[in-house]
Amino acid sequence: MKKGIFYLVTFVLISSLFTMPASASNNFEEKKFNKLQDDMDYPSVNEQEPNEYFTEANSISIDDQVTGTMSSDDWDMFKVTISKRGNFVLVGQVLEAFTSLTGQISIVIYKENPDGTREDISEAESSFDEYGGFYAEAILEPGTYYLQLTDNYETTRGEQYTFNSFLIEPDVYRISGKDRYETAVNVAYEGWQYSGADEILLATGTDFPDALAAAPLGYYLDAPILLTTKNSLPNSVIQAIRELDVKKVTIIGGTGVVSQGVENYLKNTLGLTVARISGKTRYETAVQIANKLPLQETSIVVSGENYPDALSIGPYAAMNGIPILLTQANTLPSPTAAQVKKYSHTFVIGGTGAVSENVRKQLPSSDRISGKNRYETSANVSKQLFSAGIDSAFVTTGSNFADALTGSVLAGFYGQPIVLTTANTLHPAAKKLFVEEQVLWYTIIGGKGAVSLDVEGEIWSLIQ
Repeated sequence: MKKGIFYLVTFVLISSLFTMPASASNNFEEKKFNKLQDDMDYPSVNEQEPNEYFTEANSISIDDQVTGTMSSDDWDMFKVTISKRGNFVLVGQVLEAFTSLTGQISIVIYKENPDGTREDISEAESSFDEYGGFYAEAILEPGTYYLQLTDNYETTRGEQYTFNSFLIEPDVYRISGKDRYETAVNVAYEGWQYSGADEILLATGTDFPDALAAAPLGYYLDAPILLTTKNSLPNSVIQAIRELDVKKVTIIGGTGVVSQGVENYLKNTLGLTVARISGKTRYETAVQIANKLPLQETSIVVSGENYPDALSIGPYAAMNGIPILLTQANTLPSPTAAQVKKYSHTFVIGGTGAVSENVRKQLPSSDRISGKNRYETSANVSKQLFSAGIDSAFVTTGSNFADALTGSVLAGFYGQPIVLTTANTLHPAAKKLFVEEQVLWYTIIGGKGAVSLDVEGEIWSLIQ
Protein backbone atom coordinates (compact mmCIF):
# COMPACT_ATOMS: atom_id res chain seq x y z
CA MET A 1 0.00 0.00 0.00
CA LYS A 2 1.19 3.50 -0.74
CA LYS A 3 1.34 6.01 2.05
CA GLY A 4 0.10 9.54 1.34
CA ILE A 5 -3.03 10.68 -0.42
CA PHE A 6 -1.26 12.45 -3.29
CA TYR A 7 0.89 9.49 -4.37
CA LEU A 8 -1.52 8.46 -7.10
CA VAL A 9 -1.80 12.00 -8.42
CA THR A 10 1.94 12.24 -8.89
CA PHE A 11 2.24 8.76 -10.35
CA VAL A 12 -0.64 9.11 -12.78
CA LEU A 13 0.53 12.48 -14.05
CA ILE A 14 4.11 11.34 -14.53
CA SER A 15 2.80 8.24 -16.25
CA SER A 16 0.65 10.30 -18.59
CA LEU A 17 3.50 12.66 -19.42
CA PHE A 18 6.16 10.07 -20.06
CA THR A 19 4.21 6.95 -21.10
CA MET A 20 5.25 4.98 -18.05
CA PRO A 21 2.95 2.10 -17.02
CA ALA A 22 0.16 3.58 -14.90
CA SER A 23 -1.18 1.97 -11.76
CA ALA A 24 -3.22 2.98 -8.75
CA SER A 25 -2.17 2.53 -5.16
CA ASN A 26 -5.64 2.21 -3.69
CA ASN A 27 -9.31 2.67 -4.40
CA PHE A 28 -9.65 5.71 -2.13
CA GLU A 29 -7.08 7.55 -4.20
CA GLU A 30 -8.52 6.24 -7.46
CA LYS A 31 -11.98 7.58 -6.66
CA LYS A 32 -10.71 10.84 -5.23
CA PHE A 33 -8.65 11.60 -8.30
CA ASN A 34 -10.49 9.66 -10.98
CA LYS A 35 -10.71 12.67 -13.24
CA LEU A 36 -6.93 12.45 -13.61
CA GLN A 37 -7.33 9.06 -15.21
CA ASP A 38 -10.49 9.88 -17.14
CA ASP A 39 -9.24 13.12 -18.70
CA MET A 40 -5.58 13.24 -19.61
CA ASP A 41 -6.06 15.55 -22.62
CA TYR A 42 -4.56 18.66 -21.02
CA PRO A 43 -4.24 21.90 -23.05
CA SER A 44 -0.65 22.31 -24.25
CA VAL A 45 1.22 25.54 -23.55
CA ASN A 46 4.76 26.36 -24.65
CA GLU A 47 7.03 28.60 -22.60
CA GLN A 48 7.67 32.02 -24.10
CA GLU A 49 11.02 33.73 -23.40
CA PRO A 50 11.91 36.04 -21.78
CA ASN A 51 10.10 35.02 -18.60
CA GLU A 52 12.67 35.45 -15.83
CA TYR A 53 10.83 38.11 -13.83
CA PHE A 54 7.37 38.60 -12.36
CA THR A 55 6.51 41.19 -15.01
CA GLU A 56 7.49 38.75 -17.77
CA ALA A 57 5.77 35.67 -16.33
CA ASN A 58 3.95 33.42 -18.78
CA SER A 59 0.25 33.16 -17.91
CA ILE A 60 -0.96 29.58 -17.63
CA SER A 61 -4.16 27.94 -16.42
CA ILE A 62 -4.79 25.10 -14.00
CA ASP A 63 -4.62 21.79 -15.90
CA ASP A 64 -2.35 23.14 -18.64
CA GLN A 65 0.49 20.90 -19.77
CA VAL A 66 3.44 23.29 -19.98
CA THR A 67 6.61 22.63 -21.97
CA GLY A 68 9.75 24.77 -21.72
CA THR A 69 13.53 24.80 -21.83
CA MET A 70 16.06 25.58 -19.13
CA SER A 71 19.29 27.34 -20.10
CA SER A 72 22.37 28.15 -18.06
CA ASP A 73 21.82 30.97 -15.53
CA ASP A 74 18.13 30.88 -16.41
CA TRP A 75 14.95 30.49 -14.44
CA ASP A 76 11.39 30.47 -15.73
CA MET A 77 8.41 32.28 -14.23
CA PHE A 78 4.76 31.34 -14.73
CA LYS A 79 1.62 33.10 -13.50
CA VAL A 80 -1.52 31.19 -12.51
CA THR A 81 -4.85 32.23 -11.01
CA ILE A 82 -6.52 30.03 -8.39
CA SER A 83 -10.29 30.47 -8.24
CA LYS A 84 -11.07 28.18 -5.30
CA ARG A 85 -9.31 27.18 -2.11
CA GLY A 86 -7.68 23.79 -2.44
CA ASN A 87 -4.47 21.82 -2.71
CA PHE A 88 -2.37 23.05 -5.64
CA VAL A 89 -0.10 20.35 -7.05
CA LEU A 90 2.58 20.65 -9.72
CA VAL A 91 4.45 17.64 -11.08
CA GLY A 92 6.90 17.52 -13.95
CA GLN A 93 9.99 15.99 -15.52
CA VAL A 94 13.13 17.03 -17.39
CA LEU A 95 12.70 15.32 -20.74
CA GLU A 96 16.17 15.51 -22.22
CA ALA A 97 19.63 16.63 -21.17
CA PHE A 98 22.56 17.87 -23.25
CA THR A 99 25.12 17.58 -20.44
CA SER A 100 26.30 14.68 -18.31
CA LEU A 101 24.03 15.91 -15.53
CA THR A 102 20.26 15.57 -15.52
CA GLY A 103 18.56 18.81 -14.54
CA GLN A 104 17.19 19.08 -11.02
CA ILE A 105 14.48 21.71 -11.05
CA SER A 106 13.34 23.32 -7.82
CA ILE A 107 10.14 25.34 -7.48
CA VAL A 108 9.21 28.39 -5.44
CA ILE A 109 5.58 29.51 -5.24
CA TYR A 110 4.88 33.22 -4.72
CA LYS A 111 1.57 34.82 -3.79
CA GLU A 112 0.63 38.22 -5.18
CA ASN A 113 -0.73 40.51 -2.46
CA PRO A 114 -3.51 43.08 -3.03
CA ASP A 115 -0.93 45.90 -3.06
CA GLY A 116 0.99 44.21 -5.88
CA THR A 117 3.84 42.93 -3.70
CA ARG A 118 4.75 39.27 -3.74
CA GLU A 119 5.88 36.82 -1.06
CA ASP A 120 6.95 33.20 -1.26
CA ILE A 121 4.69 30.56 0.27
CA SER A 122 6.90 29.16 3.00
CA GLU A 123 4.52 26.27 3.66
CA ALA A 124 4.84 24.99 0.10
CA GLU A 125 6.54 21.63 -0.27
CA SER A 126 8.94 21.16 -3.16
CA SER A 127 11.17 18.29 -4.18
CA PHE A 128 13.13 16.86 -7.10
CA ASP A 129 14.98 13.65 -7.82
CA GLU A 130 18.13 12.53 -9.60
CA TYR A 131 16.13 11.39 -12.63
CA GLY A 132 14.80 14.85 -13.43
CA GLY A 133 11.41 14.60 -11.77
CA PHE A 134 10.15 17.59 -9.81
CA TYR A 135 7.14 18.25 -7.64
CA ALA A 136 5.51 20.97 -5.53
CA GLU A 137 2.30 21.35 -3.56
CA ALA A 138 0.65 23.86 -1.26
CA ILE A 139 -2.82 24.60 0.05
CA LEU A 140 -3.70 27.90 -1.60
CA GLU A 141 -6.44 30.47 -1.16
CA PRO A 142 -8.09 32.05 -4.24
CA GLY A 143 -5.72 34.54 -5.83
CA THR A 144 -2.82 35.06 -8.21
CA TYR A 145 0.40 33.07 -7.83
CA TYR A 146 3.78 32.86 -9.54
CA LEU A 147 5.75 29.65 -10.08
CA GLN A 148 9.53 30.05 -10.33
CA LEU A 149 11.36 27.08 -11.82
CA THR A 150 15.15 26.97 -11.36
CA ASP A 151 17.69 24.32 -12.32
CA ASN A 152 19.96 23.83 -9.32
CA TYR A 153 22.93 22.69 -11.41
CA GLU A 154 23.10 25.92 -13.44
CA THR A 155 25.04 23.96 -16.07
CA THR A 156 22.19 23.21 -18.42
CA ARG A 157 22.17 23.77 -22.15
CA GLY A 158 18.62 23.95 -23.32
CA GLU A 159 17.15 21.02 -21.44
CA GLN A 160 13.49 20.52 -22.16
CA TYR A 161 11.00 20.00 -19.34
CA THR A 162 7.26 19.62 -19.00
CA PHE A 163 4.83 19.89 -16.09
CA ASN A 164 1.16 19.81 -15.19
CA SER A 165 -0.54 21.69 -12.39
CA PHE A 166 -3.99 21.09 -10.95
CA LEU A 167 -6.13 21.87 -7.92
CA ILE A 168 -7.62 19.23 -5.63
CA GLU A 169 -10.84 20.78 -4.33
CA PRO A 170 -12.34 20.15 -0.88
CA ASP A 171 -14.36 16.95 -0.64
CA VAL A 172 -16.37 14.69 1.68
CA TYR A 173 -16.10 10.97 0.99
CA ARG A 174 -17.79 8.06 2.74
CA ILE A 175 -16.67 4.44 3.21
CA SER A 176 -19.48 2.20 4.38
CA GLY A 177 -21.19 -1.17 4.03
CA LYS A 178 -24.43 -2.85 4.97
CA ASP A 179 -22.95 -3.74 8.39
CA ARG A 180 -19.72 -3.29 10.35
CA TYR A 181 -18.18 -6.37 8.74
CA GLU A 182 -18.73 -5.06 5.23
CA THR A 183 -17.62 -1.57 6.23
CA ALA A 184 -14.34 -3.04 7.48
CA VAL A 185 -13.95 -4.91 4.20
CA ASN A 186 -14.56 -1.72 2.21
CA VAL A 187 -11.97 0.11 4.30
CA ALA A 188 -9.52 -2.66 3.38
CA TYR A 189 -10.41 -2.31 -0.30
CA GLU A 190 -9.82 1.43 -0.13
CA GLY A 191 -6.32 0.93 1.17
CA TRP A 192 -5.17 -2.37 -0.25
CA GLN A 193 -7.26 -3.25 -3.32
CA TYR A 194 -4.46 -2.63 -5.80
CA SER A 195 -1.41 -3.51 -3.74
CA GLY A 196 -3.03 -6.51 -2.06
CA ALA A 197 -2.57 -7.45 1.58
CA ASP A 198 -0.28 -10.35 2.42
CA GLU A 199 -1.61 -10.27 5.98
CA ILE A 200 -4.70 -9.13 7.83
CA LEU A 201 -5.60 -8.79 11.49
CA LEU A 202 -8.89 -10.43 12.43
CA ALA A 203 -10.87 -9.35 15.50
CA THR A 204 -14.33 -9.90 16.86
CA GLY A 205 -16.96 -7.47 15.64
CA THR A 206 -19.11 -7.84 18.73
CA ASP A 207 -16.90 -6.36 21.44
CA PHE A 208 -13.96 -3.99 21.66
CA PRO A 209 -11.38 -5.01 24.32
CA ASP A 210 -8.99 -7.29 22.45
CA ALA A 211 -8.55 -5.14 19.35
CA LEU A 212 -8.19 -1.74 21.06
CA ALA A 213 -4.41 -1.99 20.85
CA ALA A 214 -4.25 -3.44 17.32
CA ALA A 215 -3.81 -0.32 15.15
CA PRO A 216 -0.02 0.06 15.56
CA LEU A 217 0.50 -3.62 14.74
CA GLY A 218 -1.73 -3.36 11.66
CA TYR A 219 0.31 -0.39 10.43
CA TYR A 220 3.60 -2.13 11.18
CA LEU A 221 2.54 -5.26 9.27
CA ASP A 222 0.81 -3.30 6.48
CA ALA A 223 -2.29 -5.29 7.44
CA PRO A 224 -5.89 -4.05 7.46
CA ILE A 225 -8.14 -4.97 10.38
CA LEU A 226 -11.19 -7.09 9.48
CA LEU A 227 -13.99 -8.23 11.77
CA THR A 228 -15.71 -11.55 12.29
CA THR A 229 -18.44 -13.13 14.35
CA LYS A 230 -17.32 -15.64 16.96
CA ASN A 231 -18.16 -18.86 15.14
CA SER A 232 -18.18 -18.05 11.44
CA LEU A 233 -16.50 -15.73 8.97
CA PRO A 234 -18.88 -13.33 7.19
CA ASN A 235 -19.05 -13.95 3.44
CA SER A 236 -17.77 -10.44 2.75
CA VAL A 237 -14.62 -11.22 4.76
CA ILE A 238 -14.05 -14.50 2.92
CA GLN A 239 -14.37 -12.70 -0.40
CA ALA A 240 -11.97 -9.96 0.72
CA ILE A 241 -9.39 -12.49 1.83
CA ARG A 242 -9.46 -14.02 -1.64
CA GLU A 243 -9.51 -10.76 -3.57
CA LEU A 244 -6.74 -9.17 -1.53
CA ASP A 245 -4.64 -12.32 -1.95
CA VAL A 246 -4.18 -12.68 1.80
CA LYS A 247 -1.67 -15.29 2.87
CA LYS A 248 -1.61 -14.88 6.63
CA VAL A 249 -4.22 -14.01 9.26
CA THR A 250 -3.34 -12.90 12.77
CA ILE A 251 -6.31 -13.35 15.09
CA ILE A 252 -6.53 -10.84 17.93
CA GLY A 253 -8.09 -12.43 21.01
CA GLY A 254 -8.70 -15.91 22.36
CA THR A 255 -11.09 -18.65 21.28
CA GLY A 256 -13.77 -17.11 23.46
CA VAL A 257 -14.14 -14.25 20.94
CA VAL A 258 -12.85 -15.84 17.69
CA SER A 259 -13.46 -19.57 17.90
CA GLN A 260 -11.18 -22.45 17.06
CA GLY A 261 -13.66 -23.29 14.33
CA VAL A 262 -12.96 -19.98 12.58
CA GLU A 263 -9.24 -20.58 12.94
CA ASN A 264 -9.59 -24.08 11.47
CA TYR A 265 -11.62 -22.73 8.55
CA LEU A 266 -8.90 -20.18 7.79
CA LYS A 267 -6.24 -22.88 7.87
CA ASN A 268 -7.95 -25.87 6.32
CA THR A 269 -10.48 -24.41 3.90
CA LEU A 270 -8.81 -21.16 2.85
CA GLY A 271 -5.28 -22.54 3.13
CA LEU A 272 -3.90 -19.61 5.13
CA THR A 273 -1.17 -19.33 7.71
CA VAL A 274 -2.81 -18.38 11.00
CA ALA A 275 -1.35 -16.88 14.16
CA ARG A 276 -3.16 -15.78 17.28
CA ILE A 277 -2.33 -13.08 19.80
CA SER A 278 -4.20 -13.44 23.06
CA GLY A 279 -3.74 -13.24 26.78
CA LYS A 280 -5.74 -14.20 29.82
CA THR A 281 -7.10 -10.64 29.91
CA ARG A 282 -7.41 -7.68 27.55
CA TYR A 283 -4.46 -6.14 29.39
CA GLU A 284 -2.24 -9.11 28.65
CA THR A 285 -3.37 -9.12 25.01
CA ALA A 286 -2.37 -5.46 24.65
CA VAL A 287 1.06 -6.25 26.13
CA GLN A 288 1.54 -9.13 23.70
CA ILE A 289 0.67 -6.82 20.79
CA ALA A 290 3.14 -4.23 22.11
CA ASN A 291 5.89 -6.83 22.17
CA LYS A 292 5.38 -7.49 18.44
CA LEU A 293 6.42 -3.88 17.71
CA PRO A 294 9.93 -2.41 17.61
CA LEU A 295 10.74 -0.87 20.99
CA GLN A 296 9.97 2.86 21.23
CA GLU A 297 10.67 5.49 23.87
CA THR A 298 6.97 6.25 24.29
CA SER A 299 3.89 4.20 25.10
CA ILE A 300 0.23 5.19 25.21
CA VAL A 301 -2.03 4.22 28.10
CA VAL A 302 -5.81 4.34 27.76
CA SER A 303 -8.81 2.89 29.49
CA GLY A 304 -9.37 -0.78 28.80
CA GLU A 305 -12.92 -0.49 30.13
CA ASN A 306 -14.21 1.67 27.28
CA TYR A 307 -13.18 2.28 23.69
CA PRO A 308 -13.38 5.97 22.59
CA ASP A 309 -9.97 7.18 23.77
CA ALA A 310 -8.12 4.23 22.24
CA LEU A 311 -9.87 4.86 18.92
CA SER A 312 -8.99 8.55 18.90
CA ILE A 313 -5.30 7.86 19.47
CA GLY A 314 -5.21 4.89 17.05
CA PRO A 315 -3.95 6.64 13.88
CA TYR A 316 -1.25 8.59 15.72
CA ALA A 317 -0.08 5.48 17.55
CA ALA A 318 -0.10 3.52 14.29
CA MET A 319 1.90 5.95 12.18
CA ASN A 320 4.50 6.42 14.94
CA GLY A 321 4.77 2.77 15.99
CA ILE A 322 3.76 3.57 19.56
CA PRO A 323 2.13 0.71 21.48
CA ILE A 324 -1.27 1.17 23.10
CA LEU A 325 -1.53 -0.29 26.60
CA LEU A 326 -4.70 -0.66 28.66
CA THR A 327 -5.54 0.11 32.24
CA GLN A 328 -8.40 0.08 34.69
CA ALA A 329 -9.54 3.47 35.89
CA ASN A 330 -8.17 3.24 39.43
CA THR A 331 -5.78 0.31 39.24
CA LEU A 332 -2.84 -0.27 36.93
CA PRO A 333 -3.03 -3.95 35.94
CA SER A 334 0.17 -5.86 36.63
CA PRO A 335 0.85 -6.76 32.94
CA THR A 336 0.61 -3.08 32.00
CA ALA A 337 2.67 -2.00 35.02
CA ALA A 338 5.47 -4.35 33.98
CA GLN A 339 5.34 -3.32 30.32
CA VAL A 340 5.43 0.46 30.84
CA LYS A 341 8.81 0.14 32.53
CA LYS A 342 10.26 -0.48 29.05
CA TYR A 343 9.41 3.08 27.98
CA SER A 344 10.68 6.46 29.14
CA HIS A 345 7.58 8.50 28.29
CA THR A 346 3.81 7.95 28.37
CA PHE A 347 0.83 9.60 26.78
CA VAL A 348 -2.31 9.15 28.87
CA ILE A 349 -5.44 9.62 26.77
CA GLY A 350 -8.68 10.47 28.55
CA GLY A 351 -9.80 12.23 31.71
CA THR A 352 -9.46 11.14 35.32
CA GLY A 353 -12.68 9.15 35.08
CA ALA A 354 -11.00 6.94 32.49
CA VAL A 355 -7.44 6.94 33.88
CA SER A 356 -7.16 8.26 37.43
CA GLU A 357 -4.38 10.46 38.70
CA ASN A 358 -3.27 7.59 40.92
CA VAL A 359 -2.69 5.45 37.82
CA ARG A 360 -1.09 8.28 35.87
CA LYS A 361 1.48 8.88 38.63
CA GLN A 362 2.66 5.28 38.27
CA LEU A 363 3.59 5.85 34.62
CA PRO A 364 6.99 7.12 33.42
CA SER A 365 7.08 10.84 32.51
CA SER A 366 3.39 10.99 31.63
CA ASP A 367 1.44 13.64 29.70
CA ARG A 368 -2.34 13.60 29.70
CA ILE A 369 -4.56 14.61 26.78
CA SER A 370 -8.21 14.82 27.71
CA GLY A 371 -11.46 16.75 27.40
CA LYS A 372 -14.83 17.06 29.08
CA ASN A 373 -16.06 14.05 27.12
CA ARG A 374 -14.93 11.56 24.47
CA TYR A 375 -15.56 14.08 21.69
CA GLU A 376 -13.46 16.83 23.23
CA THR A 377 -10.73 14.30 23.99
CA SER A 378 -10.79 13.19 20.36
CA ALA A 379 -10.52 16.77 19.11
CA ASN A 380 -7.73 17.56 21.56
CA VAL A 381 -5.75 14.49 20.51
CA SER A 382 -5.96 15.68 16.91
CA LYS A 383 -5.01 19.25 17.74
CA GLN A 384 -2.12 18.47 20.07
CA LEU A 385 -0.53 15.49 18.35
CA PHE A 386 -1.06 16.51 14.73
CA SER A 387 0.61 19.83 15.50
CA ALA A 388 1.87 20.38 11.95
CA GLY A 389 -1.74 21.13 11.01
CA ILE A 390 -4.69 19.11 9.79
CA ASP A 391 -6.00 19.54 6.27
CA SER A 392 -7.65 16.10 6.10
CA ALA A 393 -9.49 14.00 8.68
CA PHE A 394 -11.42 10.79 9.14
CA VAL A 395 -14.80 11.13 10.87
CA THR A 396 -16.53 8.28 12.70
CA THR A 397 -19.24 7.76 15.28
CA GLY A 398 -18.23 8.04 18.92
CA SER A 399 -20.98 5.70 20.06
CA ASN A 400 -19.58 2.47 18.62
CA PHE A 401 -16.13 1.03 18.25
CA ALA A 402 -16.15 -0.90 14.99
CA ASP A 403 -15.77 1.79 12.32
CA ALA A 404 -13.02 3.76 14.04
CA LEU A 405 -11.15 0.56 14.89
CA THR A 406 -11.07 -0.73 11.33
CA GLY A 407 -10.35 2.74 9.94
CA SER A 408 -7.41 3.44 12.23
CA VAL A 409 -4.73 1.73 10.12
CA LEU A 410 -5.90 3.47 6.94
CA ALA A 411 -6.00 6.84 8.71
CA GLY A 412 -2.49 6.20 9.97
CA PHE A 413 -1.23 5.48 6.47
CA TYR A 414 -2.70 8.77 5.28
CA GLY A 415 -1.28 10.63 8.29
CA GLN A 416 -4.75 11.78 9.30
CA PRO A 417 -6.56 11.80 12.65
CA ILE A 418 -9.83 10.09 13.45
CA VAL A 419 -12.29 12.59 14.93
CA LEU A 420 -15.36 11.30 16.77
CA THR A 421 -18.83 12.80 16.39
CA THR A 422 -22.37 12.17 17.53
CA ALA A 423 -24.57 10.42 14.98
CA ASN A 424 -27.13 13.08 14.06
CA THR A 425 -25.26 16.33 14.70
CA LEU A 426 -21.64 17.24 14.11
CA HIS A 427 -20.35 17.47 17.65
CA PRO A 428 -19.34 21.05 18.61
CA ALA A 429 -15.82 19.91 19.57
CA ALA A 430 -15.32 18.33 16.15
CA LYS A 431 -16.78 21.35 14.37
CA LYS A 432 -14.55 23.75 16.31
CA LEU A 433 -11.49 21.68 15.40
CA PHE A 434 -12.42 21.55 11.72
CA VAL A 435 -13.03 25.30 11.55
CA GLU A 436 -9.86 26.24 13.41
CA GLU A 437 -7.69 23.86 11.38
CA GLN A 438 -9.48 24.72 8.10
CA VAL A 439 -9.84 21.06 7.22
CA LEU A 440 -10.64 20.57 3.54
CA TRP A 441 -10.90 16.81 2.99
CA TYR A 442 -13.00 14.38 5.02
CA THR A 443 -13.45 10.63 4.94
CA ILE A 444 -16.51 9.42 6.83
CA ILE A 445 -16.33 5.78 7.91
CA GLY A 446 -19.67 4.12 8.53
CA GLY A 447 -23.18 4.17 7.15
CA LYS A 448 -25.88 6.79 7.54
CA GLY A 449 -27.01 5.27 10.82
CA ALA A 450 -23.56 5.81 12.31
CA VAL A 451 -22.83 9.22 10.78
CA SER A 452 -26.04 10.70 9.39
CA LEU A 453 -26.59 12.65 6.21
CA ASP A 454 -27.22 15.68 8.43
CA VAL A 455 -23.68 15.41 9.78
CA GLU A 456 -22.35 14.95 6.26
CA GLY A 457 -24.24 18.08 5.23
CA GLU A 458 -22.79 20.06 8.14
CA ILE A 459 -19.30 19.04 7.04
CA TRP A 460 -20.01 20.09 3.46
CA SER A 461 -21.15 23.48 4.74
CA LEU A 462 -17.69 24.02 6.27
CA ILE A 463 -15.89 23.71 2.94
CA GLN A 464 -18.29 25.31 0.47
